[in-house]
Amino acid sequence: MATVDAPPGSVEAQQQLAQAEVNEQMNQIIADDTSKGATVHVFDPDASPEKKASEAAKQRDALKPYTVSDGDTPRGKGTS
Repeated sequence: MATVDAPPGSVEAQQQLAQAEVNEQMNQIIADDTSKGATVHVFDPDASPEKKASEAAKQRDALKPYTVSDGDTPRGKGTS
């Protein structure tokens, strides 16, 4: 979808600026989380449910379930 610049000072121009700022913030959050080793999933909100499911299935193997071992608990090692 091509973006057409709105006339300066118009409501559309303000919306485009706000959307660009939000996109930059989102990209920074994704980059930060990825750099910390997190698996980040991003979906196109306009995609069909089938497309979202297909994309999620492709990355399913990257998800690792939490397992309890050696006294670990979800709150921390040996914590009650």
